[in-house]
Amino acid sequence: MLSLLKKWYHPQPSNKNDSSRDPYIDNFRFLLIILVVLGHFLSQLTRIKELKYLYYIIHIFHMPCFVFVSGYVSKNVHKNGIYNTRKIISLFWMFLLFKIGNYVCTGMHGKLNLFLVKDAPWYLLALVFWTMVIPFFEKCNKKLVLVTSILLALLCGYDSSIGSFLVLSRTIVFLPFFILGFYTTKEHLDKLLNLRLRIPAILIFISSFFVLAAIYPYVRPFVKIVFGGSSYDAIFKRYWHYGAFIRLIWYVLAFVFSISFLLLIPRIKLSFTVLGERTLPVYILHIFIRNRLAAHGFFAWLLGMPKLIILMIIPFCILLSVVLANPYFHRITQYIMKHPFLLGFSIKRTGTIGVPSARKS
Repeated sequence: MLSLLKKWYHPQPSNKNDSSRDPYIDNFRFLLIILVVLGHFLSQLTRIKELKYLYYIIHIFHMPCFVFVSGYVSKNVHKNGIYNTRKIISLFWMFLLFKIGNYVCTGMHGKLNLFLVKDAPWYLLALVFWTMVIPFFEKCNKKLVLVTSILLALLCGYDSSIGSFLVLSRTIVFLPFFILGFYTTKEHLDKLLNLRLRIPAILIFISSFFVLAAIYPYVRPFVKIVFGGSSYDAIFKRYWHYGAFIRLIWYVLAFVFSISFLLLIPRIKLSFTVLGERTLPVYILHIFIRNRLAAHGFFAWLLGMPKLIILMIIPFCILLSVVLANPYFHRITQYIMKHPFLLGFSIKRTGTIGVPSARKS
């Protein structure tokens, strides 16, 4: 066991060149997408108190981690003075398809409003905005940018006009995690991962469940701070004055939990590592599946079953993540991202935009 843990967490330096994929990042992304899937399914089952506690613990850190890794892998968006417009257009294109598809899957109730984003597509639109300002991050003082983004996130909650319109609230609230990821280098990450703190990291996650179970009646009015989509007045009502302080506490918890989660990710290539390259179809398709299951009464039926059966939703979410991360869905997603055919042009690998040229005969 000790030799296995040493191999997982303190591997020998690789001889591969810098252009090869980092297995740690792929492991990180796949385990995170499992938590995303689990979190969305658990949102329908919070009547079960054990699942409710797990639901909120996951939300303390899983989106901060996802935003962090998005920033970490976005360093090549603006490189050598060349701005990769392909990524921004691809993300916005996938946001539109995701938003429309989600509207269809939820029964097309009401009017489709592309500018009001309360559900899962918010992340893709926020990622568009974060990616667009990367050149600004590169030019400014790193500490100043990070501190300013945190202050902005703490203060924006006092403005009730900042909410789901153009996902403005979440874009601001989760921005510090994107900036932190963007400024984190591989050397910084390796230095952290070389620390031998795996046992404390495990204890943090185990103890957090029991701590939350004990204090939940006292913190219940404040737990929705982890979603970042509403003003303090909408979340806390009469406690809105303390909104910035409560959000700051969440930031500290998110940082501690995120560091702990980072430390627990294996650093070598494993059987599921390749699945970390295919998280986008998992992110999009699992929402469609969840919404259709909810529309057909699956979760209402499940809540009537014995608790042991309900807890099977956890292995179900893991299996669903593996299934949706198969190469077939990945290829389709990549093709759609590169060929927004409804707009009349294709996005080339070089990052330029142009009309597809005719093939030579």
